[in-house]
Amino acid sequence: MQSLLKLCPPALRGSFAFSSRIAASKDHISMVAVCDAEPGALLPEQYDALLSDLPEGALASPTVTELLGVEYLSPAPESALRQVKGGTYRMNGRNLLTLPVSVPRRCETPLNVHFLVDTASPHTYFTATAQAALNIDASKLSAYHAKINGVPLYVYDSDADRLVTDAHGKQQWVPSHFSGVNVLGMSFLERARALLEVSWVDGPSVTLKFPLLMLPTKAEEPD
Repeated sequence: MQSLLKLCPPALRGSFAFSSRIAASKDHISMVAVCDAEPGALLPEQYDALLSDLPEGALASPTVTELLGVEYLSPAPESALRQVKGGTYRMNGRNLLTLPVSVPRRCETPLNVHFLVDTASPHTYFTATAQAALNIDASKLSAYHAKINGVPLYVYDSDADRLVTDAHGKQQWVPSHFSGVNVLGMSFLERARALLEVSWVDGPSVTLKFPLLMLPTKAEEPD
C-alpha cells in the first residue's frame, strides 16, 4: 500500500487508502483507481485542456521530429537521463520534450515518447498511439503503471472522455480536448523531483533536469 501511495500526487493521497471511483452516465462508465482525494483535487477524468494547435498526429510529424531530434516512439538508447532538452512548438509556445518510457511486463525496452509539458495538469496522460506502442490496452485499464525516465508513475488515457460539471452542478461526459497529446503533468515533476527550466533569454528553450535521479549502472563489458 505504501509503495502505491508514493506514486500519487500529494493532493490525491488523502486518507492513505486507494479506492475505485466510479462515475457513470447512460452510456459511459469510468472506473479510475486513485487515492482518496482531498477536497478540490481533480480526478484524472476531470482534467481537460483545449489544445487545438496540437492536432492528432502532430507528435509524429516531421516538424516535431526535427524540433526534438528524435523519431516518435522509436527505441530509446537509455532508460533514464540526467537532463533532457526540448523545444518550443510554433507560435503558441507549447513546450515539448522527449523522455524514455517503459512499462513493466508489457514493454521493457524503453521508447522515445514526445510530451507536452503542462504544469496546469495534476496528472500525466498517454495517447492511444503511445499506449499501443507500449502494449497497453486502455479498454481494460483506466490507470496503469509506467516508468518515465526510470521514474515509476500511474498514467492515464488522454483520449478518454472527460467528466465535466456545469454551472448547475450537473455532470456529463464530453470528448477530450487534448486527444492525441501525451501530457507530462505535475504528478511526474513532483515524483521525479525534477527541475523545469523555460527560458527566452537566447530564444525559446525548455530543459528538464533530474538532479536527484539515481541513474542505472551499466552492465560490465564481457571479457
